Amino acid sequence: MRVAVFMPDGATLLLDGPDLRPRLHDVRSGRLLAAAPDAEPPAGGLFSAFVLDPAGRRLAASGKDGRITVWSVPALERIATFGEHGVGAAPGHSGDVRCLDWSRDGRLLASGGDDSRVGLWDVERRECRAFFRAQEFALTSVGFSPDETRLLTTGHDGASHLWDLATLERWLTLQSRDEVLWSGCFSADGREVVAVGADGTVRRAPVEPLEVARARKPRELTAEERRLHELEPAANGAR
Repeated sequence: MRVAVFMPDGATLLLDGPDLRPRLHDVRSGRLLAAAPDAEPPAGGLFSAFVLDPAGRRLAASGKDGRITVWSVPALERIATFGEHGVGAAPGHSGDVRCLDWSRDGRLLASGGDDSRVGLWDVERRECRAFFRAQEFALTSVGFSPDETRLLTTGHDGASHLWDLATLERWLTLQSRDEVLWSGCFSADGREVVAVGADGTVRRAPVEPLEVARARKPRELTAEERRLHELEPAANGAR
C-alpha cells in the first residue's frame, strides 16, 4: 500500500489496496465500503500518481506502464482508460506517468511522464485533447492555473514551463540552478508560480513578468510628490 487520499467528507479514505485495486474505507471503523472490481494493476506493481478530482467524484491513477485509469467515486466503477501505448492510433506515454492534475471544472486531466511528454485528456469525451513534449527530461509535476488557461510543468532539466492551453505554445520558461525541480504550483490567484528544487529551495516568479517590470519602471514625480519632496529637508531640520 503506497497512497491514501481523504474524500471531501473527511469520513472516508481512498487507498490502493494490497491487491493494487483502489478501495474506499470508512475512516472510523476501517470497514471496506467499495473496491474497484476490474482494476488491472500497473506494471511494476505500484501506482505512481493517485489524484481525486475537485468534486470528489472521480479518481485518476497512473503507473509505470503509461496507462491512466479513471474511476467513479464512491462506486469505483471504471470510467475510462487513457494512454494505452501502442494500442491503435491513440497516443500514450511510453514510460512511468509520475504526475496527474485535474482542471478545476473536472473536465480535463493532465498527465506527465518519464518520456518528457504531457497528455491532456478530456474525461467526459474519453479522448486525448493534446499530447506534446514539455521538458527535456522526465516530468515531476503538472498543474493547471486557477483560470484553466495555462499549464505549469516541472522536470529533471531544472526548468519550469508555462504553456498556453489555447495554442499549446510555451508562454514562459523559468530556468533554475538546480538540476531537478521536484514540484511546482500556481498561487491561489494565479499571478505567481512556485517551484521546489532538489536542494530544498523554494522559488517564486510572476506569471506576467512584463507587468511586474512595467510597474517597477521609473516615472516622473507628480506635482504633489515634488512639493512634499521639497518640503522634506526643511521638516527634517526643524526644531
